[in-house]
Amino acid sequence: MGASHTTNMGSNLTHIFFSFVKTIAIKFYIHLIFCYIMGVVILLLITMLIPIPAPLKANSRVQDLKKRLDWGEPALTIIDVRNRDAFNISHITGAVSIPLNQLVEQVLLNLELVRDIYVYSSSDEETATAAVLLKEAGYQNVAQLLGGLAAWKAAGYPFEGNAAIVA
Repeated sequence: MGASHTTNMGSNLTHIFFSFVKTIAIKFYIHLIFCYIMGVVILLLITMLIPIPAPLKANSRVQDLKKRLDWGEPALTIIDVRNRDAFNISHITGAVSIPLNQLVEQVLLNLELVRDIYVYSSSDEETATAAVLLKEAGYQNVAQLLGGLAAWKAAGYPFEGNAAIVA
């Protein structure tokens, strides 16, 4: 009688232990599922509250570029193809100066072919020429910044250069 009582007590303890482990496992999985669902909800809320800018367009307005910059998207390059004197007077903040006659050579040395590039000049015609040269060189993501620096300044967006200091 004593041996069977010990066996029953041992099996009861085993049953209690496995019930306890099963309860903890179930609670753990419920917690994991809850965390996953909360993560999805948070991501959905973020994407609803913080608009993601539209992808690069071949003919972009200054507002399109500004949205991407405000989003904090670093994987783009703004190229000013005017001469260096014009660039030094004023240019879009963050733009690099690569005059049109050096454009393809310099860009091929410094930028990967899949880089998003916004190009501007003093005229939309010269901007279009620069975009064509870049596309012919193999660049896939080239946008003409319509209106160039004048449109950028008219929108009240930041610019830099000697004129920015005087203004």
